Amino acid sequence: MESLTLPLTGKVVRIPTTGEDWELYTSSMACGRAARALTAALKRALLVVDKAIKAGTGHTDDGLETLMDQHLYPVMSTYSSYGAYDTEPRYHAIHALRQASK
Repeated sequence: MESLTLPLTGKVVRIPTTGEDWELYTSSMACGRAARALTAALKRALLVVDKAIKAGTGHTDDGLETLMDQHLYPVMSTYSSYGAYDTEPRYHAIHALRQASK
């Protein structure tokens, strides 16, 4: 896990960065590319949360689900054969988004 400091609010959020962090199928295949893609998508979604908080609008759980739809789920779908669409990666992404939105 890596600590990411959001640029506008200064909040620090722990995010997964490796296949092991994301709990992908690392024991049976190389998952580095999938992990990097998921991490990049999560960082983009976190920047949206950061901007919303700075603007005073914040995000509800419904708003976080919309961010998942826009940023994470397409990447998770692309890398589903690596386990990216399993419950564990979804949990890690939602957890990080919730940390940022508090």
